[in-house]
Amino acid sequence: MKIPFSHYRIRLSAIYLLVPLFFVFGCSSDETTPVAEDDTVVIVEEELERLTSAELDYMTRLLIAEEEISGLWPDFENIRACTTYIITGEGQGILMNPPDSYLAVSRPILNELEAYEEVPLFRNDILYDFAREEISRSWFYSFTEYNGLPIYVYDMTYWPTTNNFYFDYKNRNGQFHVSVFYHELFHQYSVFKNFERYIGENWIQSVQRYPITEETLPLQLLLFDVMIDAHHAETNAEKMAILQYYVSINHKLNEIDPTEDNLIRRHGFYQEKVEGAARYIEVFGTLNSLDNNTIEDPTHGYQEFADTISNRGQITIVYASRMFYHIGAGATHLLKELGFQNLDQAYMVPTNTPFSLSESFLNMDASARENALETAKSVYHWDALLERAAYLLNL
Repeated sequence: MKIPFSHYRIRLSAIYLLVPLFFVFGCSSDETTPVAEDDTVVIVEEELERLTSAELDYMTRLLIAEEEISGLWPDFENIRACTTYIITGEGQGILMNPPDSYLAVSRPILNELEAYEEVPLFRNDILYDFAREEISRSWFYSFTEYNGLPIYVYDMTYWPTTNNFYFDYKNRNGQFHVSVFYHELFHQYSVFKNFERYIGENWIQSVQRYPITEETLPLQLLLFDVMIDAHHAETNAEKMAILQYYVSINHKLNEIDPTEDNLIRRHGFYQEKVEGAARYIEVFGTLNSLDNNTIEDPTHGYQEFADTISNRGQITIVYASRMFYHIGAGATHLLKELGFQNLDQAYMVPTNTPFSLSESFLNMDASARENALETAKSVYHWDALLERAAYLLNL
């Protein structure tokens, strides 16, 4: 339920909100809470909670990004469809989109965000304690349930206590907690809320068993580098060429997959969909709206990390996990840029992946795929990639 806020006062229907208001504001009959002739409770501005300056800044940036994201991915209901609790400070937080059952113990916050479509905001001390406890068992966000209802809890005050190149890169424009908030919220929409529509039983998340072999690793290195450029291509010809490289490499990888359960597709291609689409939303949703140019390095620091790999565990981190973020985001971006219509709806078919949609979109025959693969090897220095793969596999 959405409660219409105005800058000067809030008018709440006495029929269904009078009892919650007694809990929130007390039952006294003084004149601070007058009853209007139309049987509506009128609450004056002075009685409402206010956002702190940090909260006002954060909510403003979330709403600025929301407008951009709504255009990128219309099917994504973003912050208006999910009950969310954001920890904003010690003992303080913001509740958004609460169900009716939460209102009796929630205090409305004055709307000071008039430039944007209104979002009902509340304080709720019980949910603050719940969110703190929930996050203490996870990281700095969680998709969970409270009183049997789904809720997304997020801590905008979190920062790692040790140096972390990934966090530092993503926060270089000060937008880490906007970008990551939407990345994780996109998971709630796609994987948690729409699992059967989005991926169903096709996805096998198996980082440790994903094949990294003498045959596959050179192609994985090639794909890693090609899809960095997917984010930077300027002309349609460049975008088309990179998408052709992407399809030809992934087709070959799928063809030589040594696993019995087809992990090149069921892990790799679906990680491109699950993590790549979320990365696309966070990057392109904040790029123009908040001048958040994390697209400069689409790997968000993992390109440099890959150059310093010193053990097999790090190989797995990069080439069985992290690379799918920028690869999937790049493929999604190219499809959008090249005119693929209703991509958000196409992603809601569980058998579709960025690769399968790109393959259908381009409709390349075997000869065209082979030519594209050979061209990619020439452009991206295949011999050097073979040497690098051999070095990594000998670690």
